[in-house]
Amino acid sequence: MSRGGQRLAALAARGVPPAGDPRGAAARLRRVLERKVERLTAGGDLDRRQAEELAKIASALARLEGAGYDLRAAAVEVMGRFASFVARREKDPGLCLRLADLMESFLAGLEGEG
Repeated sequence: MSRGGQRLAALAARGVPPAGDPRGAAARLRRVLERKVERLTAGGDLDRRQAEELAKIASALARLEGAGYDLRAAAVEVMGRFASFVARREKDPGLCLRLADLMESFLAGLEGEG
């Protein structure tokens, strides 16, 4: 495995989303929202400005989390193209079957992420 491949595998094993993946931003924004809610609610009632600020953060968070569905759709598209590429080039049917099993498991895992 190349150094880049090793690095990506290590990041994936730690659960770090790749660069450009909105899940990392969503996770950070969720932590910001949680801290703000704790801080603001500890003081009692929220004023209108504070409530609007929380609503804006929650809205941005919902958009980022919704982008995960776009990632799954993109993964299906890319996996389909990769399967076609492998089918045209690879002569070993055993390898094609193993790759198909791996791709199916990968896509099933994405479904499980919600």
